[in-house]
Amino acid sequence: AQALDLKSIADEIRLLGHTAYVTLADDAVAAIDLTNGQTVRMHQLDETVDPPANGPEDLTIGPAQKFAVVSFQKDGGGGSKRGNRLMVFSLPEFSLTADLLLPRNHPNLHIEGNAKQQGPGPEVLHISPESNTLAVTLDLYGAVGIMSWNQAKQGRLSQDDWTLISTSLNKKIQGTSFPDRATPLVIDGRQYFLVCNAGKLGGSVLIDLAERKTVWQRPTPPGLEAPVFVPSLGRAYSVCSGKTKIRKGDDVVKELHRQQSLFVFDFRTAEAMRSAAVKEIPLGGYTSQIVLADGNPPRLLIALGHDAKRSDTFITFDPSTETIIDRLRINGIVERFGNPTVTQRTSES
Repeated sequence: AQALDLKSIADEIRLLGHTAYVTLADDAVAAIDLTNGQTVRMHQLDETVDPPANGPEDLTIGPAQKFAVVSFQKDGGGGSKRGNRLMVFSLPEFSLTADLLLPRNHPNLHIEGNAKQQGPGPEVLHISPESNTLAVTLDLYGAVGIMSWNQAKQGRLSQDDWTLISTSLNKKIQGTSFPDRATPLVIDGRQYFLVCNAGKLGGSVLIDLAERKTVWQRPTPPGLEAPVFVPSLGRAYSVCSGKTKIRKGDDVVKELHRQQSLFVFDFRTAEAMRSAAVKEIPLGGYTSQIVLADGNPPRLLIALGHDAKRSDTFITFDPSTETIIDRLRINGIVERFGNPTVTQRTSES
């Protein structure tokens, strides 16, 4: 193992060939050569644009690996640095091609007296060239924003091309659903975005990206992890790490309410999408993370523990038979793990 001092707290990591792009707390992205463990370039994003950018949140790489998009959720507390924007970079040089300042058209949802919470709060990103869309979850507005990808990468964002879709089960833009995890799906050739809320009332919605509308929604507990989709089974799977967000006073506070089940989303048929509830399968421990392990047949790898604050066990789950096939106790606590070929956010983000 080799340690590399990045001089700042690292958050998200995305892989492109032998290069790792890492977002840093000091408003930067580091490009690291994985063949030698050395920093290739340090991109100081707050010095790239005017007004300066604040706090990179998520980073996604497009399917063709020609562009990366970075979201900036909050403004800086001092007022000089601005979040609530998306920046598009060309790859592999990571040069800026677009700086998209998102509309702040719901000021009633901003938090009075909190300089950081004065916009939609973009977080989780997805690029879908097939539907010509760039989608982003909007934390403070409780919605997903969708724009044309062809326009976005050229730096063009108009009111006519900016669509807000509520993730609340009542379909109102009210800023309380806090969409926090999301996964792209392809079902019968169509592109979808499955979004799970962290707001107190929970809930999950499926958005048709081409149609820019919600086509499915179900009650689910707050704080589901980003679901993993198994195309061969037509189902998606998640666990509840239980992060719950609540507006309180002049800020958004977080609570943790982990659960002990695997949650199964059935998208096999149109009838299942219309009528099937989200199924719960007890796992016998408080869950924190889930990934789709490599291999055929598919296997789910899940971290859990008997203590809600301590994940110290891995289980291997067969989604075809819906059974646990292996359980491994470890010496330590699972903080973060994942499949490097899959871009998804974890409960620590």
